[in-house]
Amino acid sequence: MKNKIHTYILYILIAFICIGSFYAFDQKEDEVVVASEVLIPPLVQKHLELKLKKYQKTILDKCRTRALEDAESYIDSLVSEELKLQSGNTLRFPAKPIRPELREPIILNDSTLIAPIIK
Repeated sequence: MKNKIHTYILYILIAFICIGSFYAFDQKEDEVVVASEVLIPPLVQKHLELKLKKYQKTILDKCRTRALEDAESYIDSLVSEELKLQSGNTLRFPAKPIRPELREPIILNDSTLIAPIIK
């Protein structure tokens, strides 16, 4: 008999919780709709837009500086690793850069007279 009463009370509590949660969700949706319908004066809207642009600019600046710092540290580590590899091998001489071949000879148009250095 007590078990039946406990189960009925449990079912009633569950029903109240379900009804209360549905009611709470409905109220939150209404509050959101009311909050989005609030009219903002133009002066306040302009100030908010300026503040938002300033915030976006600071975030982008921070992102750029962090990207540059990361790139610099990466490049520095690559250069130091290359120097370590080259310093270990003293027999290796740095390779010459590749010189492009000339397709035709370079002819200078020089019409100045040659004067002797010693007279």
